[in-house]
Amino acid sequence: MSPAKKHKNVPAPIGGNGIEALPDGVLEHILGFLPVEEAGRTSVLARSWRHRWKYATALRVRCLLKNNCGCPQPCFESWEDVDDMLRLRGCAPLEVCKITFASFYDDDDVVCLNRWVRHVVMCQVQRFRLENHYTAEHLVLDNLPLVSRHLTRLELVGLWLNNGFCDFSSCPSLQYLELGNCFFRGAKKLSSDSIKWLSMTSCDFKMDFGTLILVPGLVSLRLDSHLHRRPMLGSMPLLQEAFVRVPYLDNITEYCEEEDCYSCHDIMDDNKCALLNGLSNAEYLALLSESDTYLSPLQDSYEVGQQSVSLIVGFTLKLSIR
Repeated sequence: MSPAKKHKNVPAPIGGNGIEALPDGVLEHILGFLPVEEAGRTSVLARSWRHRWKYATALRVRCLLKNNCGCPQPCFESWEDVDDMLRLRGCAPLEVCKITFASFYDDDDVVCLNRWVRHVVMCQVQRFRLENHYTAEHLVLDNLPLVSRHLTRLELVGLWLNNGFCDFSSCPSLQYLELGNCFFRGAKKLSSDSIKWLSMTSCDFKMDFGTLILVPGLVSLRLDSHLHRRPMLGSMPLLQEAFVRVPYLDNITEYCEEEDCYSCHDIMDDNKCALLNGLSNAEYLALLSESDTYLSPLQDSYEVGQQSVSLIVGFTLKLSIR
């Protein structure tokens, strides 16, 4: 235990002023707003500050080469430096962690990245963002599920997701999931009983099967400009609002011809309207199309034309054409 921790409950001397007069918890919260390199430099201020940076409630790490950084913020230039920092810091609990990286290409880089993820989860992180600064190269996360009862918010950008990782059943507190520019490599299902807010922007799904989104407790969904084959949506009885932007070359009512497609044939009745079927309980549904041909008939009972607003089965369907 650090010297600062030993005296955590000792009140500041009467007449004390400046930042030293603040409680340790406040100081550790303030340090969490700094990049970890700057927070670490405070260890030279005084003996009582030597280990304080290790207990900052937030960890902000940038591991970018100088020619990829493009900003004046301090950053690590090798993953070995980040490994050393995490080893020195230990496993003190974290409220927030944000890791941004770039120029990771070989197998050692992939092993390193997954090691960071496991370490952060061991720190009982509550809100975690992992961002690939160079999204043209997706790095693969382990084909293993996250296991954390503390994680409430997860944001992933520019990563390659496997089937095992997309099983969030071992994260019972996870309520918010945001995925941007992620590639679903062999991920046939994304599942969670706890997630309430799901955002997926410019995610790339495989062509040979549809990924099933099985999140029955969802109340808000954003599916913006997916690539290749669209995902399939399971039942979402609690859904309140949904935003879906359909890419130019997609037809969201296209029938699936793959007889072995689990996502389609195990959850769909008559394989009709595979994407929209999961949105039927939404109170507010915004559908945007980038093509001139917007939708073929959704059901035999109604048709939707361009720039129309209809009240269908108790929810508002708002359509717009660019």
